[in-house]
Amino acid sequence: MTPQIHEKITDLKEFTETFLYYFSQGVNAERVADSKEIFELFLSKLPQIEHTDELGGHSSVFAHVGQKEGCKVYIAAQGSDFYKRTIPYSEERSEKYLKWPTKGDSDSQGDLDTHFVFEYNEGDVILGYKAPRSNRLYFVTDPNGANFKQMDSYHQHLTSYPGITRHMFGGYQLMQKLPLPEAETRLMQMEQNWLALKSKYPQEDHRIHVEFAHFSNLEFFKLFEKYAVRHADSVGMNEQELVMLLDMWEGKLDDILVAHDSKPTLSNTIDQLARLFKLAKQRNSSISRVHTHPYGSFILCYSESHWHDGHDAIIKSALSTPKYCMMTEDLSMHVDNYDIPERPSHIRTPLGEVIQIDRLNLTYQFKIDQGVKCYLQFFMKCRQMVKTAGMGDTISSTGFIYHLPK
Repeated sequence: MTPQIHEKITDLKEFTETFLYYFSQGVNAERVADSKEIFELFLSKLPQIEHTDELGGHSSVFAHVGQKEGCKVYIAAQGSDFYKRTIPYSEERSEKYLKWPTKGDSDSQGDLDTHFVFEYNEGDVILGYKAPRSNRLYFVTDPNGANFKQMDSYHQHLTSYPGITRHMFGGYQLMQKLPLPEAETRLMQMEQNWLALKSKYPQEDHRIHVEFAHFSNLEFFKLFEKYAVRHADSVGMNEQELVMLLDMWEGKLDDILVAHDSKPTLSNTIDQLARLFKLAKQRNSSISRVHTHPYGSFILCYSESHWHDGHDAIIKSALSTPKYCMMTEDLSMHVDNYDIPERPSHIRTPLGEVIQIDRLNLTYQFKIDQGVKCYLQFFMKCRQMVKTAGMGDTISSTGFIYHLPK
């Protein structure tokens, strides 16, 4: 087996070699099965191997986090019995805690969307290859998510409850199996809904957050950027997705499947964020806030004219991650599982400011441009994790909940 990217995954060898490529790089990846047979083979083997059933999908994780933070949540995810058991839901409590369309276009009937998430910890070895950091590979096939019908359900919500002003969207990568004309039609309708929402209720100051993902189809990614990213007020992304967007805006994105450095330096990531804000302004993008989560840290940058101070948002994001760590009653083992990744002695911002990194301080603030403020948050990283799937969604949604718009 040779680690390499296969543009299409139709058999077990192509899957294994593709997995080994991303595993040996330590990068998050999401691939859609190009063969129904290979996915059904995995399903048939599932009872024979150790696994857990977990809440999945961007909107479901967003909803779960929102509930835990005391928010009333309006969700348009697939209304399966599993989701309703996992996300606190009942008919008598839903009015107070959750609004979930159980009729109409909610996809509550029919086949369930199933994702395989192949998780690994930093230092794991498979077939002689070692993972440089904890991460995962998603392998999916979606009878419902790929049709984007949940977006229709969500906009039905907005018709009934016009006071909703904070909106989070994700899962766009699942649409990559659609024919491009059909995908564009769906995204155009979403764009029209967003524009109508903001024009109909301008006094309510609607804010839209779009969560990135690993895309494997360049032409679809262009559609995603055109119809979703350009109209977003806030975006959430990891270090791979940040480079992907910059390369596209700078006309350098040729191969969307190639992995980038999974442990970039902080100074490099901060420089990239400064470039992103400048390019967004040049392109008349609505983006005024970016929440990125590179290895061992979070960075939140935002326009001070559009958002209040982000200190609480970045701290709350950091506090939301320990639930993904493996727990044990053995105190020494528990303590040994946690670590703060190696930090630089200092970082230099794009404006020339030198920020000294103090061993006892995990939170730093600085500017990357006039009127663009950033918070850098280091956090306690665990070597052994329960899972990494959903971690980025939890980080982004927690930060978005606590970051107040102006």
